[in-house]
Amino acid sequence: NTSMENAAYLYEKLCKDDDFTVICKPEISSVVFRYSNAKKGSPEELDELNKKIRRQLIHKYGIVIGQTISDERVCLKFTLLNPLITHQKLDQLISLIKELALAV
Repeated sequence: NTSMENAAYLYEKLCKDDDFTVICKPEISSVVFRYSNAKKGSPEELDELNKKIRRQLIHKYGIVIGQTISDERVCLKFTLLNPLITHQKLDQLISLIKELALAV
């Protein structure tokens, strides 16, 4: 139940943030989304940016996040399996993704 609640929380937070596009409402504990601030470039450039964000999350911060394709666009997929993850940690993840997007 905690994982599903955390997925719902992350989904709601991302839906309210203009820097992100959420692909669909999660039915399980996975949230599929993409950083989509048009100021950072074309859809193709945003595809590359999302790939770079994912690599930096893994290699610099040890945060494992998946990558998938939806409607021919690169998306990120975060699966919330750890019931010890807090809303505060999810808020920090959103902030970190935004920081990484601005740094590239």
